[in-house]
Amino acid sequence: MRLRERLVSSKVSRRALPGLWAAMVLIVGLSAAYASATNSRAALLLVVVVAGGTCLITIFSLNVNILYGTAFAVLPWIALSTPGIGLPIGELLMGIAVVVAVTQNRRRREPLPAFPKVMACALVAMMTISGVLNPWLGIFAAKRIGHVCLYCAVFLTIGVGLFPRRVIQKGMLIGLAIASFFGIVYLMAGLAPFGYPGRLTGLLFGDPNPAALAILALGFLSIDIVPAGSRRNSVIAALAIPFLLTQSRGALVGLALAIVWWAIARRFRPAAGLAIITGTSAAISVLPTTLQDIGIFGSRSGSDVLRASILAESTKAAVRGFWTGNGPGTGLVRVYGSYNFFFHNSYLAVISEGGIISAAIISSLLLVHFLRLIALPMPVRNTWIEMAMIVIATAGFHLGEVLLDLPAAVAIGLCIDWIARPETGRSLAQPTLGLRETPRRVLTQ
Repeated sequence: MRLRERLVSSKVSRRALPGLWAAMVLIVGLSAAYASATNSRAALLLVVVVAGGTCLITIFSLNVNILYGTAFAVLPWIALSTPGIGLPIGELLMGIAVVVAVTQNRRRREPLPAFPKVMACALVAMMTISGVLNPWLGIFAAKRIGHVCLYCAVFLTIGVGLFPRRVIQKGMLIGLAIASFFGIVYLMAGLAPFGYPGRLTGLLFGDPNPAALAILALGFLSIDIVPAGSRRNSVIAALAIPFLLTQSRGALVGLALAIVWWAIARRFRPAAGLAIITGTSAAISVLPTTLQDIGIFGSRSGSDVLRASILAESTKAAVRGFWTGNGPGTGLVRVYGSYNFFFHNSYLAVISEGGIISAAIISSLLLVHFLRLIALPMPVRNTWIEMAMIVIATAGFHLGEVLLDLPAAVAIGLCIDWIARPETGRSLAQPTLGLRETPRRVLTQ
């Protein structure tokens, strides 16, 4: 038996290589960032050594699903950024995973509808035009355009079937579980590293509002991989605990609408269900503001004043850049003279960055694919993905970085993937790098 096959079939390969792969990918990213920021030869040498070791592991284990699972597990860990360049670790790993998925797949891709491809090109074009018209942003705008390119690449890559669906769903569940564990530990210890005492943040989530959105949206996108029954109920209960500990009012609104949709989605025709959920969201939006400060939210009056000021400034910025945008990365406003805050409305943030056309593109991607999803025959509909789309569309009114964040791209991609392959739920992606028979996997078996 050749060395490669021997290592693939060995217990060491099956048990140790996944952890080594994940560790090496992280070390490569961190070391490369440090080397670029400090011009350190030692760090550069470490990058070469670790990258070489990673290549050897790839050659011997022949299982890129480990990389895919790691990339999607790190996705909700927004508190981790690459030293020196400020790039989130999740975006770094996702970029590597996209490149590997595109280059390693040797089988025929699934046909992708023209609509998402055209919308992706149009979104990148509008952001680029906005950046050209506002050249004073410089490298900041270029980094943001790169993020938008990665955003489009993620939902196109998932939609075309290059990422095995079960792998990315398991990765997201594992990532949420790890981040939630650290969040609960930090909360019990009375630690608030990001300035939110009494609310779940922890070491990896960072901000409680994006944490709640990640738990809700990514949890919905991945929960159907768990067998229905007591096991699924246990997982839902386990995710509900950290979600409630974030005390995010915007996410609670999204959850309320998702529950309403869960109750009516299979009992009404799509048109009737859509009318009911639209009416419910309109009713919630006009609730008296005094109801927002009851119970555990009673001490948020100062925060509400700040949010009102941010909304006023965000509206002015969106109006100022209504047609062509103020430039990529301008979803920030200055309040009280010297403090910069992210927009608290993602729709206004997209208008500010790329103009009304960019906002229309994002809204069309969500709405068109949601309508196509609920138009599927009832036996093959996926209510969980539908609920995730509702949560993202709703959270966009309360958080600034939602519509152009990678969890939204994952939701759109899984929506496209499910529409194309609703019955099998399987991807055409080749999970190995050359073996005719797939070796035993860690994340897919």
